[in-house]
Amino acid sequence: MNSKRKASAPIRSRRQLAWARQRACVGWAVIAVCVGLIVASSPVDAKILVISPHPDDDVIMSAGVIYKAVQRGEAIRVVYMTNGDVTGEAAGYGRQREAVRALLTLGMRQNDAIFLGYPDSGLVHIYDNYTLASDVYTSPQTGRSTTYGNRGLGLSDYHTYRFGAPATYNRPNIVTDLRDIIESFQPDHIFVTSEFDQHNDHNTTARLLGLALTGAFVNLPSYNPTVHKGIVWSYCDPWPNALDPTTYFVEVSSVCSNRVWSERESLDVAPASQVTHYPDNVKYQAIGEHQSQDGVRGFLSKFVHKDEFFWVEPGRGANRPPVINAGLDQTVVESSLVTLNGAASFDKDNDPLSYLWQQVGGVPVVLLGASTSQPTFTAPSGLGLDQRLTFELVIGDGTFTSVPDAVNITVTSPLQPTYGANVALAATVVASSERPGQEAVKVIDGVADGFPGDSSKEWATVSEGAGAWVRLTWPTPVTVGRVVLFDRPYYSNYVLAGTLN
Repeated sequence: MNSKRKASAPIRSRRQLAWARQRACVGWAVIAVCVGLIVASSPVDAKILVISPHPDDDVIMSAGVIYKAVQRGEAIRVVYMTNGDVTGEAAGYGRQREAVRALLTLGMRQNDAIFLGYPDSGLVHIYDNYTLASDVYTSPQTGRSTTYGNRGLGLSDYHTYRFGAPATYNRPNIVTDLRDIIESFQPDHIFVTSEFDQHNDHNTTARLLGLALTGAFVNLPSYNPTVHKGIVWSYCDPWPNALDPTTYFVEVSSVCSNRVWSERESLDVAPASQVTHYPDNVKYQAIGEHQSQDGVRGFLSKFVHKDEFFWVEPGRGANRPPVINAGLDQTVVESSLVTLNGAASFDKDNDPLSYLWQQVGGVPVVLLGASTSQPTFTAPSGLGLDQRLTFELVIGDGTFTSVPDAVNITVTSPLQPTYGANVALAATVVASSERPGQEAVKVIDGVADGFPGDSSKEWATVSEGAGAWVRLTWPTPVTVGRVVLFDRPYYSNYVLAGTLN
C-alpha cells in the first residue's frame, strides 16, 4: 500500500520518470541511452485487481491482462466473488482448485488468488433482498449460509482469513470484504464484468464493486482507480466468434453492451497467447484447466482471441481515463523505416495525451520519438530468419495512466527458407484404422484443424494409441524439402512422439 500516492497521479514514479527522462533527451548522440532508460524504467508499479464473478471468468475475460502483468513484474490479485457452486459444495471446492491451476499457468502465485466464497447464482438475490447485516441468505444449491474455501490466500475464504470467521451471506458482508481488499491493496486498475453483462452474477458484481469503492473513498480521499469493464455473456447475438487466437473479438451488439464498440479498449494479448499451436498457447492452456466447465471444448474456448476488450471508467469523478490503442501489427522488410502508430488512442474529455513506447521483445532497435504517438525505427538487417519485434505503449492524460497495449512488427528475412507446392495433396493415404467422418484422407486435405475446432477435418484412429500409423504414397517419386506435421489442437489430447520413415 502506498499511502503517499497523490490523487492526481495514481501511477507515477517509474512511468513518469521515464517520460521525464525521454523529454530531456535530444539529438542522435543520446538516443540510444534514452532507449536504455525507457526499457529499464518499465512500468512495474501499477497494481492490478481482477474481480471475477466465478472461477473461470477471470481467465476468459482477462488472462492476457493477468499474464502480461506478471511478465512486467506488476502486483496483481484476482478476487473470486463466488465459488461457482451452482451444482453443490463439492463442486465449489473443485472449481477453486481449477481456478488456482489456471492462475499458476499464467505465472501467478496461489496467495494472489482471493476467494470470497459467496454463492453462485445468489448475488443478485443477496444484493436486492439481503441488505442488512442481520440478514442471512441460504443457498438452495449448497444449503450453506456462510462463506467457505480451501484455496488461495490463507487457504480459506477471505472473511475467515481476514476476520477469523466466515461471513454470513448478506450484502454488507460482501461489500465489507471487497472494500477491505481495495483499501489494503489500492489497485490502480480494476478489471470487472460490466453491469450490462447479461448474467446476473456478473452485472451484480459490478454493482457490488460500486458500493465497495464508495465506501473505500471515505478512508482514501485521494484514491481513484481506473475501472475496466468487460462483457462475458451477451444474449442479443451469436457471440463471441469462434476460437481463433489470430483474430480480434467481433463486435458485441450495443443493445446488449449498452456501450459504443468503437470506444472500447482493445488490449492485444501477449504473443504467447496468439499462437495457434495450442499446447504452447498460454491463455488456451489456462482455460483448459477449467475442466468442470468443459474447458476449451465448449463456450469458454471462444474467448481465445488476439485481444481482450473493456470500457474504461473512473472510480469516481467526471474526468474519464484515456483509451489506449497501440495500432495494428505490421509486416516489413529488412532496413525499412517503420512507424508505430498510437494515434488512435483518445481521451473522451479531449485532454492532451502523453505517450511512452518501449520495446519489450525481439532484436533490439533504436526507437526515435518514443514520447510521441508515432515513433519510428529502422528495421534490423542481416537476419537469418523472420523476426518479431514487440512494442508496448502507455498513455496518460495527466490524471490517469493506461495499462500497456502492444503491437507486433514482423521483419521478413530474404534468407527465410521458401518451399514449393504441398506434395502431400497428390498422395494417396492409408492408415492403421480410421473413424467414420475422420478418415485417413483428412491427413492430406490441406486443413490444419481438428477437435475442438472442427473434428471433421482430422484423422482419428479407432481407439488406437502407440503403434497407430498413416502412410502416404505417390505414383511417381517426389522430392521433399521439409515435412510439416499438424496435430490435434487440444490442450491435453495430442501425439507425444512418433517415427517418420
